[in-house]
Amino acid sequence: MPSLGPGGGGADIGPIAQLGQVPTMALHGDPTRYFQIHHTPADTPERIDPREVAKAAAAIAAVTWVAAEIESPLPR
Repeated sequence: MPSLGPGGGGADIGPIAQLGQVPTMALHGDPTRYFQIHHTPADTPERIDPREVAKAAAAIAAVTWVAAEIESPLPR
């Protein structure tokens, strides 16, 4: 099962997280499938596995809900 961890290490997300002090997270899926085409001409919507997107969306929604229910602000 993929794990959740800190996100925002890439060139497209890192600056947003750092400049905006926005909490980020990443779903660590199967890197053998993702990084073969990531940011290449083959990185197109039809290559997205709907089941993987559904699992990622569910995990991110659950963490977001828990974070929203915490009484103190998240650390930055």
